[in-house]
Amino acid sequence: MQSLNDIKAILFRIIRANLSNAALDLEPETTPSWDSITMVDIILDSEDAFGIRLSVEDLDHLYRVGDLVDAIHMRLREIHAS
Repeated sequence: MQSLNDIKAILFRIIRANLSNAALDLEPETTPSWDSITMVDIILDSEDAFGIRLSVEDLDHLYRVGDLVDAIHMRLREIHAS
């Protein structure tokens, strides 16, 4: 299973952000280039990169990058627990 640092590294590559603690707090409202199309791209690219599917409930709770990291980590743990 991938570690949280691996998840962050891949995700930040997808969203083209620098790997830092502040990056976990990035959110669409405070990032001018992050619009609804960008969000869809980030979600689809993340699902492909990690071989997961995020649920509607997961998507309803995505407000910042850290939330996406948590959702990916949870889905990966579920897969590896099966």
